[in-house]
Amino acid sequence: MHSLFSDIQYGFRMLWKYKIVSIIAIITLALGIGANSTIFSVVNEVLLRPLPYETPEQLVFISEKSSQLDNMSVAYPNFLDWRSKNTVFQQIGVFRSQSYSLTNNGEPEQITGAMSSLDVFLALRVNPIIGRGFLPEEDKPGANRVVLLSYGFWQQKFAGQSDVLGKAVIMNGQSYIIIGIMPQSFQFPSYKTQVWIPVGLNASEPGWERENHPGLYGVARLKSAITMAQAQSEMATIAAQLEQQYPKANPDNKVAIKSLYERAVGEVRAPLLLLLASVGTVLLIACANVANLMLAKAASRNKEIAIRAVLGANRVRIVRQLLTESLMLALVGGGLGLLLASWGISAIINFPGLEKIPRMLDVKVDSQVLVFTFVLSCVTGIVFGLVPALQATRLDLNESLKESGRTTTGSYHQQKLRSFLIVAEITFTLILLISSGLFIKSFIKLQKVETGFKSDNVLIATISLPKTKYPENEQRVAFYQQLLANISNIPGVESVAASSRLPLQSSGNQTVFSLEGFPLDNANLPLTEFTIVSPSYFNTLGLRLLKGRVFTEQDTKDSLQVIIIDERFAKRYWPNQDPIGKRVKGGSRESEDPWMEIVGVVGNIRYDELTSDNNLIQMYRPYYQNPFGRINLAVKTIGDPLAYTKAIRSQVLALDKEQPIYDVKAMSQLLDSTIAPEKLVFILLGLFALVALVLASVGIYGVISYSVSQRTHEIGVRMALGAQPQQVMEMMIKQGMALALIGIALGLLGAFAFTRVITSLLYEVSATDPSIFILSAIFLALVSLLACY
Repeated sequence: MHSLFSDIQYGFRMLWKYKIVSIIAIITLALGIGANSTIFSVVNEVLLRPLPYETPEQLVFISEKSSQLDNMSVAYPNFLDWRSKNTVFQQIGVFRSQSYSLTNNGEPEQITGAMSSLDVFLALRVNPIIGRGFLPEEDKPGANRVVLLSYGFWQQKFAGQSDVLGKAVIMNGQSYIIIGIMPQSFQFPSYKTQVWIPVGLNASEPGWERENHPGLYGVARLKSAITMAQAQSEMATIAAQLEQQYPKANPDNKVAIKSLYERAVGEVRAPLLLLLASVGTVLLIACANVANLMLAKAASRNKEIAIRAVLGANRVRIVRQLLTESLMLALVGGGLGLLLASWGISAIINFPGLEKIPRMLDVKVDSQVLVFTFVLSCVTGIVFGLVPALQATRLDLNESLKESGRTTTGSYHQQKLRSFLIVAEITFTLILLISSGLFIKSFIKLQKVETGFKSDNVLIATISLPKTKYPENEQRVAFYQQLLANISNIPGVESVAASSRLPLQSSGNQTVFSLEGFPLDNANLPLTEFTIVSPSYFNTLGLRLLKGRVFTEQDTKDSLQVIIIDERFAKRYWPNQDPIGKRVKGGSRESEDPWMEIVGVVGNIRYDELTSDNNLIQMYRPYYQNPFGRINLAVKTIGDPLAYTKAIRSQVLALDKEQPIYDVKAMSQLLDSTIAPEKLVFILLGLFALVALVLASVGIYGVISYSVSQRTHEIGVRMALGAQPQQVMEMMIKQGMALALIGIALGLLGAFAFTRVITSLLYEVSATDPSIFILSAIFLALVSLLACY
């Protein structure tokens, strides 16, 4: 122990003596370790940490699927049959996210809640911390209305009062009795959920019949001896039985089961692992750079090390001393890196648009991150310190002790090792540069995607009229007609529209359909998405009218049933004909739905995220023929759309003082949020590539600088014999560029292999794009040339 303290004390003196080298090494390590700790914090919270439930590996997510859709919501009667017939689940329940208008007191507020069956809480093994959960008799139509509150909602609205049980909250105009408070950590189905009500209360409403899929999804807990494959097999059998029993409602409908964990993190795993691999590469480059610094410092300490050896210190003792110094550097660098990581984590979790990534908002520097950083610092210290320490102790003592000795027997080996490290740095740097270049090109292409609509100066907001207050279609139509008229009169508003959904949101309503005159098989009817819109929708969002007309105020329930289709729809079924006047019907030709006449064709529009296109054809139906309670407002303005928020809200409250609007934002913000994860990956990869480039440049500069200092005598002799300065410079540059070109060649090979792994993350860019490979190699060669010069 005494010798260890002596090593530490001596190490501090050496770090202070070579303080410039120490500072450079600490900063280099802080960048590498800090970046790794930042990304590890995200990966640990999002990917590595198990779901916060008892035996989470038993939890599965359940949906339906058909020949047209892989991920379809669940019909409630089907769920009831699944629950009664299955033998593979301990519990199986369904849930659906739902917005509610809260009107207890003060200004009305829209809150996020969930309809959930009793079985969901049983499957998740979560109980209220205060009060009780749902009772079986409360999860049925006509039951008493009860509600569970989230911990945050309880604190915010009731100040954490212990006597909250039995009090009422008014949501959508109806009174719900508070029966329990859920744990602070419970965030199901999302972190936004504030209240839960029994799903069975709505089971008797229109739209919950077996033929419909009202946005419900299932969660279940497998029995302990049951595998997912066994569960899938039994549920497939049950689905087949239901198809035979209800052929019209379940035509070829199947059951899809996946782990709840996979459902939560499946889409973000690949990008996060890519970032983790990238920061690991940056740390390797940092280690190579610091190892080169240690080799240079060790060369200047040859005489000191030789004297210690002559005085009796064996090689192990000297290596331990040098490793102690390396570990001290790494730990100081790790401490500074931890500070950088805390800043980095704060920047990432506040990056706009990342809220939808599960558990992203919970990322923090916790005990696991502290342990990771400490272990990483120790390993890093050993990695960059061990080889230089071993090289430094390979001395010819006689040569090292000579005052006139200009080199050592170890310098040749050290120079080879330094050259190897530089080649490795250049190799890894080029791989990062190429990967970053591919993502930059992908991101640029993503920003140029033709959306089919105009987002400039458009404000969007959502309004949801409760059925309890507006039970009749005529009431809802009257409210929205008056609201749109009032908003259009606000100075600076150019146009205003209402729709069932907006572009770049999740998939809308979908239906199978029949075409008049087409012999379609009723068992495999085609699928279309449909959006219900007000007449001004197309003008407000700038959709191109290709043929026919748009909707008018005269398209009401008493007039001819009409639709507008998109260009893709028209080309698929009438490629060489005019579709105007053709008729379409929802469901089979034998269904009771009315025929709808096509009156217009508009351009294709992106309703899914920019990175994906479900290739579904689109149909538009007029709002006045298909009224509903929840609408999205789109308001085109002169100037900043957010400046009109207060005026629009006041118009809503003027019509109904208990009606809130929510999700208010500029359409451009919605557009930006859809590519937020790709933008973050692009920024971070670019940043890591830049750090790697700087480190590699400094590294190759250091090698040439050190080589020049070691060959000063040789250079002097060459010049005395007639060599010109230009010739000497060319000789040294060739030495450095030879290393760089070897590294570039290896980097191209490595990138060719690595980028194939990230193909799925790129948008319309080849993983082996020759322009990116060539430009990255040329750029790195020029930077290396500049460093050598």
